[in-house]
Amino acid sequence: PESESSGSAEWEVAGREEIVGWIRELVEVEEIEGSAILTALHMREPRLEMSEMQAALERYVQSIKAKTMEKMSGKYGEFAHIAEEVCSQGLSDTTRTALTELYSSLSNLNSHARQKRQEIEYETQALRAAEKISRENQAVQGFGLLLDELEAGLILNNNDKKQHAAKDKNIERLAHAALSLKAQLEGAVDFISDGALVTQLHEYAQRVDAAEGATRLAVEAAFETLCCHSSNQDEQEEEAQREACLRAGAALGMGARLEELFALKVMRPFLKASFTPGRLDGADRGSANGLPWILSAALDFIKDRALIAIRACDRVMASPGIAVLSVDLLCRGVWSPVAHALLSLDSLFQLGSRQKVRKCYNIVFQSFLEPLSDLVHDSTEALRRLEASDDTRKLREEWNLPVYAELVKTEIISSLPMQSADELLRTLHLIWDQCLLLPVASHFLELTFFIIDDFMAWAENSFKSNDTTSSTQHFARLAVDFAQLDSIIKFEFPERIVSAINSCSRLRSRQSSLAKIAPGFNAVISPRADGIRRQALNLLAISLADEAAAGFRLVKSVTARYHLTNAPAPTLPSEYLAKHAFPPLDKFDEIWRSILPFSDQRQKLTFYTSIHNRISQAYASQVTAVLEHANKFQATLARRHHRKSVIAPTLDLASDAIKIKQQLLFDLDSAIHRLDAFADLESANDSPLSILRNELKEAIPSASDNGDDISTSSTNATNGVSSVYDGYQVPHEEVKEEVVASSSSIVAEVSPHSAPTIPSQNPPPAEEQSRSDGSQNEEEQSGPPVF
Repeated sequence: PESESSGSAEWEVAGREEIVGWIRELVEVEEIEGSAILTALHMREPRLEMSEMQAALERYVQSIKAKTMEKMSGKYGEFAHIAEEVCSQGLSDTTRTALTELYSSLSNLNSHARQKRQEIEYETQALRAAEKISRENQAVQGFGLLLDELEAGLILNNNDKKQHAAKDKNIERLAHAALSLKAQLEGAVDFISDGALVTQLHEYAQRVDAAEGATRLAVEAAFETLCCHSSNQDEQEEEAQREACLRAGAALGMGARLEELFALKVMRPFLKASFTPGRLDGADRGSANGLPWILSAALDFIKDRALIAIRACDRVMASPGIAVLSVDLLCRGVWSPVAHALLSLDSLFQLGSRQKVRKCYNIVFQSFLEPLSDLVHDSTEALRRLEASDDTRKLREEWNLPVYAELVKTEIISSLPMQSADELLRTLHLIWDQCLLLPVASHFLELTFFIIDDFMAWAENSFKSNDTTSSTQHFARLAVDFAQLDSIIKFEFPERIVSAINSCSRLRSRQSSLAKIAPGFNAVISPRADGIRRQALNLLAISLADEAAAGFRLVKSVTARYHLTNAPAPTLPSEYLAKHAFPPLDKFDEIWRSILPFSDQRQKLTFYTSIHNRISQAYASQVTAVLEHANKFQATLARRHHRKSVIAPTLDLASDAIKIKQQLLFDLDSAIHRLDAFADLESANDSPLSILRNELKEAIPSASDNGDDISTSSTNATNGVSSVYDGYQVPHEEVKEEVVASSSSIVAEVSPHSAPTIPSQNPPPAEEQSRSDGSQNEEEQSGPPVF
């Protein structure tokens, strides 16, 4: 734990000089020497390591040497100063003699003082040796007294020792006494130099071992009484005894034994009766339908019988001076037997279906393990210990989760390729909402990237196919789908994945997970999704324009409506516009216009303008072809009628041409208005359709120029009227059919992208008519005419 490591660092810095002070006190005051110094330091502060004590002792020796050198350098400086003064002055023989006598007397005094000092040192050493022997004798006597006290406290020969030990509030002190005796016995040579005393001390070895064993038994008995069985004692007094017992067990290193005892006395009888194949499966063998019930019953049992002991152990392990997790009833006393009981249920781990595996896994680790960790104060730390335990690892290995991930992957891949964003999102939600298990989350993340890439590959391949069925709907759907995917998968779906991961365990950090996942989705989705959306918009514009242009091509039916039919003059646009040309645009407006994605206004304007221009050019070409056909037809009939001077009274060719142009003018006005409204553009006079409309207006004569209305310029045709030519009668209906049949071939000869121009409708000159008459005479000799 970080708190313990930081405390150790503070102790290392602040306690360094304090340790040196203790050594100085032991050496100079208590006059302890040799390895006994280290033993005394360890007894004063058990937390000290051997390396720390040796380093402190080395620092003390260095400080003593430094002080000695400082004194020597001071004395040498004084002597050098006197010698320099003596040498610098010229002294007489009398002065030198006096100084020599003074030096001799000082030397005698120094020798006498040295002798006295040696005598004092000898006396001091003798006193120290006597004191040391006395201390060693006292230590041996204290060792025996402590052993006697421990044996008396344990009541070894009392038949009711377990009950007495359980009621004894000093169980913790007895455990510490046993530890102290064991430590002194093993380290006797470090503080006792008399061999006889060492031998005497070693004679206690068997008694110490027996006392230690008895102490362990006493701790077990107290633990069984206080933690494994209910008691009627006062709650506060019982809590203090329970914590003292747990501390004693931790000090003696009995953590594993106490945990095994708790599992044996408390958990295993209940688990043996509850965790059975019959209760797990119920009537439906292999279903594990009873797993929630037996785990819920186990959790209720733990709260009723083990909660007090678990919380007491948690408080003791959190107190300072206790070895970390020396006794862990939650993990090894409760969870370990539960995990072993689950491992004995073979049907629980059968990979029958992904639904069963995920259900059972989540019940164990979310519905049981997390509530189990909530029973103690620091639930997050407890859950971390539970998930890191060997029992949890074995349980996960028994489920064989990588195989489960492969089963899910096979099921998902079998449904590929996905052909809509809704289908893709449903699959992703299935993976992360109904299939996710935390240990194999990386497998599902890889699968997510794979199916997104597969969907994009399918969309890109669909652009290359020649299938034009419902192409407009297909391209529009792709554009909308990839605009949604670019937003949902880049921003919303990483949040969903992180939420799914966090829902599996509260130990996961949402911010760190999102920081790792989001860049991956952005790298996979953004570039390709934007490119597919743009390509889909381009193909959508072409497809929609071609679909509408197919309806506009029905303009060629105008000639069949007015040629040789004596139909009235038009007053409305043609029906093919409302029935065939405008419906694709109306359907697009109704379904896609409001939801179609555009990155900006400029892209939107370019999209609709391209559709407008493509339809306008195609329609203008078709109208031009119709006008050319009408003029050619009129000129041909005019030449034939002029040669024979026999004209059916019901055929007014000039009037039919005018009606055709009038109808085309109505159609152009309607088409221009609808296309401008579709593209949200103002009508431009330089567009192909506008230029063609203006030319038609100039080409159509007004009613004042003809003197009468165009609708009354010809008479109604009657049934049975025929076109007569040299006794050979061509029925009028045959003429009409020939005209309609020849219109398609004439229109096909006209280039669809040629500039729209109004063909000339003036009759051919007289010379051309005469030449035509001559050729016609030759045709008459060969047989009847063919239109």
